[in-house]
Amino acid sequence: MSLTDTLKNTLSALTEGGLNRYRLDIPSCTASLDVEEFNGREFMSELYYYEVIFTSSDQNISSAQLLTRPATLTMGTGPLMGLTGQKVVHGVVTHFKRISGSRDQATYQIIIEPFLSLLRKQFRTHRFFVNKSVPEVVTEVLQEHGLKGWEYEFTLKADYPKREQINQYKENDLAFIERLLAEVGIFYFFTLQPDTQTEVVHFADKQSAWTFGKSLPLSSPSGMSDNAADSVWGVNVRQNVVERSVIASDYNHREAQNILTSVPADMTRGDGDGVTYGEVYHYLPRHLERGDKIAPSAETGNFWHALNMSVFCLYRRPSAGAAMMPCFLRPGADHQ
Repeated sequence: MSLTDTLKNTLSALTEGGLNRYRLDIPSCTASLDVEEFNGREFMSELYYYEVIFTSSDQNISSAQLLTRPATLTMGTGPLMGLTGQKVVHGVVTHFKRISGSRDQATYQIIIEPFLSLLRKQFRTHRFFVNKSVPEVVTEVLQEHGLKGWEYEFTLKADYPKREQINQYKENDLAFIERLLAEVGIFYFFTLQPDTQTEVVHFADKQSAWTFGKSLPLSSPSGMSDNAADSVWGVNVRQNVVERSVIASDYNHREAQNILTSVPADMTRGDGDGVTYGEVYHYLPRHLERGDKIAPSAETGNFWHALNMSVFCLYRRPSAGAAMMPCFLRPGADHQ
């Protein structure tokens, strides 16, 4: 490429928005916004958030232009003069702050979270749902807040029964649906809708709901340069003593002759001999049937027993690590 071509490309980039691989778009704000720095965190079964610091020649951007408004943060990859890929984060602005100002520009800070975060602001002292299943109650709450059918998705292997009554007591709408989902082992994660470039929340109880296909090599950094190679390193595994077994029991006064106590079992299948200890006994009014020992139906005694035991197994051997290029991975959406 000649010097003339380089100068032309540089001028074009400056004209179209500057030499910045990161872009912040807030349609409700007419001011020009230039991303200075950002940091973000994404989780499984928790809300993601991105804290963005940006500058603008507009010294007095008002909170009315930003708070609760849709926002999009775009992160580009590749050569600065010809970005080859990008990650897009969409959400709403939940926090706005003017940090400082000078003669030429002002510096601001915002936090971007999914629309679901606004459900924290709707609080109920008490309400109840009658003859509805957990997915039906979650759907009803989401629709109350205006979410369309394409903005959320359930991918479930189990058929969840209708409960006589489900209570929301002294909790906000987000805490309520998160509690219900966690009770029955339904996790959630977010993806980006390709046409609208807005977030979609996925609820699932099986691993096949995840999107697979992205892999990174396990390679520790060495020398003075990593050559910008994508990799995972610093993986560590911890070992903890956890409970050996769980028993779930209940009593149905309508059918008092039925035994509702789950079958005690070791979910480690012998692998935990000598490193697990104790038995957990739950007597809770939450199931009307014992359920099959091998493949129990949802919300039966053996279902609760297996679900609780799987949680203990999760804490038995947790692992952690670091990765290059982590911002282009999404919980639940990129696995190998």
